[in-house]
Amino acid sequence: MDLKLSGKVAIVTGASIGVGRAIARSLAQEGARLAIVARGRERLEAVADALAAEGFERPLVLACDITQPDTPSVVRAAVLEAFGSADILVNNAGGSRPFEGLGTARQWEDAMALNFHAARELTHALIDDMRARGFGRIVNITGGDEPVAINGAVPPNGATHIWAKALSRHVAKDSITINSIPPGRIH
Repeated sequence: MDLKLSGKVAIVTGASIGVGRAIARSLAQEGARLAIVARGRERLEAVADALAAEGFERPLVLACDITQPDTPSVVRAAVLEAFGSADILVNNAGGSRPFEGLGTARQWEDAMALNFHAARELTHALIDDMRARGFGRIVNITGGDEPVAINGAVPPNGATHIWAKALSRHVAKDSITINSIPPGRIH
């Protein structure tokens, strides 16, 4: 399938395993140039090596914790230095946070930091560059917002969906699309 992504620069967070790794591979198959982001350098390097072994351009590896305040500017600077632009951002990092009982204040803060604030901050770090070029694609991989138990990831999913809708109305005139995808349970 040709999704017209050849030469586009894509950033994928949470790209070291699972859905993020699969997204990175799919984007590489479509000809996108990649920056892959996650905390674990070893796993990221393995993803980059595997893609290069398949004949794709080796991704830029950015081992960092996206919940840290300086990470959005670090990722932006590294991607702009390596590629000159960022066309696509896939906010995939995050995950389920089931709590025993009601959860502590710290557990809720950590869940919001990872599953909402990190994606929002990284998006905000890149959006002005996308607006200036008149092109951008932002995809938020979230999860369901219908809780079956107390889980710290569910409220951030809802927050991401609402924020993405509001932001899309703000930047649509600049040919930037923003979508949130709740894939549900994944093997």
